[in-house]
Amino acid sequence: LGRALAEARGGGGTVAALIVAAVVGLGQSLGLPTVAEGVEDAAAAGLLAGLGCNVGQGWLFGRAVPEGDAAALAAGMAIDPGHPARAEEALAG
Repeated sequence: LGRALAEARGGGGTVAALIVAAVVGLGQSLGLPTVAEGVEDAAAAGLLAGLGCNVGQGWLFGRAVPEGDAAALAAGMAIDPGHPARAEEALAG
């Protein structure tokens, strides 16, 4: 959803917003989690949450970090044991 989300957020028009809504709806229809990348502000997060998107990633949640700092950053994050860690687990249901 990265490029479509950026266009919808940036006033790129109805088509971009419809693409975002359609992709999230497709994931819901198939029982699959949806992940949006490029979530940079609260407005985008609100749009996605309103559509039912499951996960967002982007600068709103944290900036990129050097490889050496990634382990320490991850160690401080709460992990939901019920959430699939890999796409294969999500698809296996």
